[in-house]
Amino acid sequence: MGRPNFFRMKINLWPFYYLLPLLIFSLVFGCSATVSETTSPPNSYSSDKSRNSAFEQRLHEAEQSLSREIQATPSETENYIRRAELLEILQLEKEALNVLRQALNSSPTPSQKQKLIHRMAVLLALKLGDEAAAAQDLEQLIPESLFHLDAEATVEIARNNPETALRHLSQAAHLAQNYDEQALVLYHQALAFQKMGEEDKAVAALYHAINRAENRALIKDIERLWEVLDTRTP
Repeated sequence: MGRPNFFRMKINLWPFYYLLPLLIFSLVFGCSATVSETTSPPNSYSSDKSRNSAFEQRLHEAEQSLSREIQATPSETENYIRRAELLEILQLEKEALNVLRQALNSSPTPSQKQKLIHRMAVLLALKLGDEAAAAQDLEQLIPESLFHLDAEATVEIARNNPETALRHLSQAAHLAQNYDEQALVLYHQALAFQKMGEEDKAVAALYHAINRAENRALIKDIERLWEVLDTRTP
């Protein structure tokens, strides 16, 4: 599966090709060429905007389809997890949290329940600003498990204790059993490094995270953090 290459710089030369004929005209005929203030923006801008709008619309449609599936088969826990994932991508975090809470009543397996509680804690700590409620959720996670250590790290990040978070994440990294779990830990390491002002380390962690991540919501979180770090780069 392809991954975006964060270190590839793309330079849009469209404006130069647009102005070149006018500059030549000015030099040859000795007159000044002017560009109208009403010149339309590049077609790429409007097309990108249309693509983003269409993509978001498809996400909404998929989320609504899962909502109907949940109503039809309320015991299918994975549908709740997938719907919450789409809601996170759409930045509807409160709605995602509510769906995860509903999923706890869908007779989840023990492993699914741990996944649900972990995701709820991370949402509360990092996106909803309620680290106290997130800390309460930690009590329901298996001590010293990857989910417990990772969620505990996000609470420490929210409390502005990135060094403590990194210690928990270092332990969690040894427990990761697949690429997606590795990516999750790396993404949270990047957040901790960002808190410490060590943006080079944050970028390095993100680079490894994006090349491992498979969860769509996690990939979107990584992309959003990269955009924040990229705007601060001179």
